[in-house]
Amino acid sequence: FGASEAGLYELTTILESRELHRALWQAVREAPNIAVEAPAAAESLQIDTDAARMRLADGRELAARLVVGADGAQSWVRGQLGIEPAMHDYRQFGVVANFVAENSHHGTAFQWFRTDGVLAWLPLPGNRFSMAWLCPQELKERLLGLDAAALAATVAEAGASRLGRLELVTPPEAYPLRLTHVPKLAASRVALVGDAAHTIHPLAGQGVNLGFGDVAELAGILSAETPERCGDFDVLRRYERA
Repeated sequence: FGASEAGLYELTTILESRELHRALWQAVREAPNIAVEAPAAAESLQIDTDAARMRLADGRELAARLVVGADGAQSWVRGQLGIEPAMHDYRQFGVVANFVAENSHHGTAFQWFRTDGVLAWLPLPGNRFSMAWLCPQELKERLLGLDAAALAATVAEAGASRLGRLELVTPPEAYPLRLTHVPKLAASRVALVGDAAHTIHPLAGQGVNLGFGDVAELAGILSAETPERCGDFDVLRRYERA
C-alpha cells in the first residue's frame, strides 16, 4: 500500500537511531533551562513530601519536585519505586543489521510474513536499508553465526532478491522481544515514560512513537499547572489515566 491511497505525501519517516539521538542532544544543549549532569551514576532515590532526592555515586544529592523515569526497559527509577512490570515473553528475537543494496529502494519499506518469522527492510538514505528479522532463537543463532557475505546472501534470498545483491554495512545484533506493562505509571513526584512504562512487539514499529506520545501528554498536563504542583500525585494521575 502507498501514501497516495491515504491522501498523504508519505506514510512515515524513518530515522537512524544515532541521528535521532544527535538531534535530541543538540536540543538539550541549546535549551537555556536544562543542566546536564553527565556522566553520573545514581545510587538512591528518596521521595519526601516536598521533593524527590537523588543521591549520586560521587556523593552529590539532587533535589527536584518531579523525577521522570525515561531510562529504558530495565528502568532504575522504576526499580527504586518497587514497581514490578507485568511481562510476556514472545519467545522471539529481533535481529537487526544495516545493508547497502545493488538497486534503489525508492523510499519503500518491505515486509514479509514468513514461516520462520517476520522480515522487514526499512529504507535509509541512498541504497541503504535497515533489516529487522523477528524470529525464534534457532534462526537468531544461525543468522548471528554467518559471516558478512553469507548473511547478506541469506537476507537477499529471504527477500526474493527484491533489491539485488546486498552488502553488510553494520554487524548484526539481536534483542529479546517482550511485552511489558507496569501497573502504575505515576507515583508522588515520579512519572514513567517510554520503555520504562511499556514495551511492545516491534512488528508495527510503534514503540518509540508511544514514548514520544507519553512525553507529549505529560508535558501538556504539566504546562497547564503551576511549577509547584508538577510533582503532585493528583496531577500525575491525569497523565496516567490519559
